[in-house]
Amino acid sequence: MIIRRAFVATLLVAGVASLAVVGPTAAGPDTHPSGPPAGQESEGALVAKTRTAPAGSETEVAARLATGASAWVPISAYRMYDSRNDLAGKFVVGETAAIDALTDENLNPMVPATATGVTFNVTVSQTEGAGFVQISGPGVAAFSTSTVNWMAADVDIANSGSSELGSVLAPGDLNIALGGSPQAKAHVIIDITGYYEPINP
Repeated sequence: MIIRRAFVATLLVAGVASLAVVGPTAAGPDTHPSGPPAGQESEGALVAKTRTAPAGSETEVAARLATGASAWVPISAYRMYDSRNDLAGKFVVGETAAIDALTDENLNPMVPATATGVTFNVTVSQTEGAGFVQISGPGVAAFSTSTVNWMAADVDIANSGSSELGSVLAPGDLNIALGGSPQAKAHVIIDITGYYEPINP
C-alpha cells in the first residue's frame, strides 16, 4: 500500500478513529483513477498532513461575510487530496473530515493563506452502494448539499465546484462529507484549479 501521509479521521457513525503514521510516498502527482502505475512509486518519509473533525459553522459564516468581495485567480491544477493514499481508506457513510486546501498532497504550499475560497474538481472512485459526497466550507452544514452522486458500485464519477474556505476556527480548510445508503463508500480525490483572493477596497 502506498502511503503519502497520515490522517486523523472522524467518523460520525462510529466515534473517533485516529491514525498518525508516517510512511513511504508516491512520487509526483497521481492522475490515474485506479492509483499510480506499478513501478512508479518511490520511498521517502513525510510529515503527516491531518484529516480532522470539521470546525463549527456559525463563527465561520460571520467571518466570511466580513471579508467582502473576492476575485478568482486561475492556477495550474494540483492534487490536494487522494483517499487512495490515505491510511484511513475510503470515506464511509456518515463520515466528515476537514482537509487543508492550501497545500498539495506533499504539504507544499500552493495557495496564499489569504484565499477566501477555491475552485476544484472532485472525483469519487471505487464506489460502493449509492451515495453522494459534499465538498464545502465550514460555513455549510454537513450533508445539506451534494457535489457528486453515484447510484452503482465500482464507478468513477467527477464534478467541478467552488467553495469558501475556513478562516477563523479552521484556516484554509475544506470539508468533505459522505452520505447515502448504509453501504455507501468511496475514495475521494480533489484537485484545486483556482482560488479566490479578497479585493482591496
